[in-house]
Amino acid sequence: MRFARHVIAIWVVAILLLGAVLLYSRLSSPPNELAALGLGLCDGQPCFMGIIPGVSTWEDVTPILKRFDDLDTYGLFASGRMKDIYINITSSTSRIITSVEFVPVMNNGNLGVSLRAIMQGLGAPCIVGFLRENSHPRLIFPAMSADVLLDRARLTDAALADYLLIIPKNDAVQRCTNTSMSLIRWKGFAALGHYLRRN
Repeated sequence: MRFARHVIAIWVVAILLLGAVLLYSRLSSPPNELAALGLGLCDGQPCFMGIIPGVSTWEDVTPILKRFDDLDTYGLFASGRMKDIYINITSSTSRIITSVEFVPVMNNGNLGVSLRAIMQGLGAPCIVGFLRENSHPRLIFPAMSADVLLDRARLTDAALADYLLIIPKNDAVQRCTNTSMSLIRWKGFAALGHYLRRN
């Protein structure tokens, strides 16, 4: 009987240690979905292949544009394709990058990035907005927006993004305090009706 207790205790400790190692590895590694898209954090801000809107210049972007397929440039605007995603990069007249936009090539497609991966990289969104009635939600983070597809009218962490927009952090300061009629504070994962109700 004493031997059985020791064996059980060893098994419990081993399972707890294994669980702790798995949890640590998930929390400490960057989300692969974001990395596969070329997204990450640079100096605490969302960036694409090292391009930080509001910081990077058009000259910083030029070498990166060579990696795009079907590249089109119009002055200080570039649009190209990487795999099945269009990436649009815009710049101001001062040649500072103002935004990086990600759109799937296929209509009704997605970017292959889940809300879970976005939140692991950026934290929770601050605002949820709707472009028009019955549209899918736009989640607004301090320096990034993500439109996500709903799963049976529910906003879940498995929801896939079908649009991403990275903007300069300085331009985004006011975004999380805006609560106009079409913008609602983040209330967590819930049925769409939870966000559409006006209290």
